[in-house]
Amino acid sequence: MCGQARVLAAALLLGGCMVGPNARNFGPGGVQVALRTTVRAPAPYSRVVGELLAAEACGLVVLSGGRAVRVRYGALIRASIPQSGYNPTSGELPNLEALAKLRMLSRYAQGIAPEILRRLLVSLKQDSLDVVPQ
Repeated sequence: MCGQARVLAAALLLGGCMVGPNARNFGPGGVQVALRTTVRAPAPYSRVVGELLAAEACGLVVLSGGRAVRVRYGALIRASIPQSGYNPTSGELPNLEALAKLRMLSRYAQGIAPEILRRLLVSLKQDSLDVVPQ
């Protein structure tokens, strides 16, 4: 009986290692956003849709189409950011309350540390963040 209990315990422990999220099926940590930018923005960035990585003082960092993109607040015409309370019109900056909510909804609520940003850019084969001009 003791042998069967050990086999059962081992099966339960090893089975637990296969259940739950892993690197392959781990979904976005930040809320999904859809941003409409100024007409001066280059074609691929007139509409930015993707995961909100960070909300910074100067703009939003979004993972969109396999690229890390910084969209400056001045470039925003419209934004769909669920649960944020931030609905910009014509480059409007978020107030402090909205910025705090945006940060909490992003993957990196504390901001993207330089080492993490470097690793992210390497994994995306980018030298720097793409920036949507104002």
